[in-house]
Amino acid sequence: MESATETVLSCTSPQFCMFTAGIGTGGSARWNGANLQPLTVQNRDGTRVDEPDQTASWRDMDCAAPTDCMVTGIAWLQHYGVTATLEHWNGTAWQVLPEGGFVPDAISCPQIGDCSGSSYSDTGG
Repeated sequence: MESATETVLSCTSPQFCMFTAGIGTGGSARWNGANLQPLTVQNRDGTRVDEPDQTASWRDMDCAAPTDCMVTGIAWLQHYGVTATLEHWNGTAWQVLPEGGFVPDAISCPQIGDCSGSSYSDTGG
């Protein structure tokens, strides 16, 4: 069985942290060293993940800089079912990356513009 994380956090300094909350909310917030600012996260179908009947479960996130974060997870959409999602923070907004590629379970971004991911499967037994 695959596991999902309800909250993930990545900080590049005491003045910048990105936080995403998972199951039931799917929301996000940015810490600037003094205040936590709520952010909107979009689903692939354009709905916000905090709307009724929409939710997300984030698995992992990493930030190389305040203008470069990636988050990976699963979204449950009322009319579309379950879909994997990979999103990028550009310093202003979260953007859903195009479908058709690899959506990792874990992600690492050691430098700006340089992220890699890994996946696993549990075969049981």
